[in-house]
Amino acid sequence: MIISSLKKIREQIPNNALIFRSIDILENFDKAGFSVGKTIVEEDKLIINCQEFSTRPTEEKIHMEYHQKFLDVHFIVQGSERLAWKHRDDTEVDADFGKFPDVGFIDIDASKASYVDLLDTEDLVLIYFPDDLHGPQILSNNDQGKVKKVIIKVAVA
Repeated sequence: MIISSLKKIREQIPNNALIFRSIDILENFDKAGFSVGKTIVEEDKLIINCQEFSTRPTEEKIHMEYHQKFLDVHFIVQGSERLAWKHRDDTEVDADFGKFPDVGFIDIDASKASYVDLLDTEDLVLIYFPDDLHGPQILSNNDQGKVKKVIIKVAVA
């Protein structure tokens, strides 16, 4: 996992053309023109998902997801969101991986995860790699309500 400001993220990411393209997209993203939906920039390589959702309180178990072929680049357009993280080597994985395209799920104890809050006022970028379990859409201490978010899926395999 990497978290950084949009201005500094290029200094911290691997030299990968698709990851750099995802950062270009975020740097030029029209927040005012945000629209929910999926845009395929390059088939099976670069996909933009614009989502709108309400965050939920943390429960005893967190529904975590992970990927094998894509990394996720998260960016908050409006609102705030807490995300859970745990390295995939530290836990069992979903035997039904692939029921949905390139995603597996596992529930873990909330006390065994680490957390980060993404706020729209900070222009933070969060990158989850395939070995990162991540639990999105959790209520942040700073704000409850609707979140507008961009997730760019970047092929790594």
